[in-house]
Amino acid sequence: KNPTSVLRLLSAWDFINNAPFNEKPNISDFLRGEKPNWSLIGNSGYFARDIEDDVYDSILDYCTSLSIRPKVSVILGSAGYGVTTLMMVLAKRAVWDKAGRIFFHKPFKDIREGDIEYALSLSDDKAIFFIDNAADNIEIINTLYKKYNDAKKSCMFILGERKNEWQQVSSKLQADFFEILPLSDGEI
Repeated sequence: KNPTSVLRLLSAWDFINNAPFNEKPNISDFLRGEKPNWSLIGNSGYFARDIEDDVYDSILDYCTSLSIRPKVSVILGSAGYGVTTLMMVLAKRAVWDKAGRIFFHKPFKDIREGDIEYALSLSDDKAIFFIDNAADNIEIINTLYKKYNDAKKSCMFILGERKNEWQQVSSKLQADFFEILPLSDGEI
């Protein structure tokens, strides 16, 4: 019914509920340091991080709550620690568990308030927005958080960022923080 709104939304966000989990995994590129594709994530071509279940529990808490406020979880880690991969894994798990509508922000695209508003209007299902390199967009994230908190509107933001980058921004978000640490013996 709204092709312009849909096109604008999908130009800046991937709708993970329809992600191409069955394409060829980009294992060679991933092992050379590139971002994994959705097929690699869907085929579990990565290793699980210790904090994965803790962050996912935060997502499940949101999905099963009756809260009418936004929820924010922030994943921090040093460069190369797998913040992006962990966020993609969490998005996949949420899709496979039918937790709601899952959106993943595309790199270098603007976050528009209208896109979030439109995504939230599409259904009554819970909506989760994954934003990597969140410090680059902290102003609009702060604005959205305040708006939905004041309006008593439920949505969840999963933010990922390098720890040093996050420490340089001014955020007014009430959030759960999770830090990816160096590899543990179990992860190795």
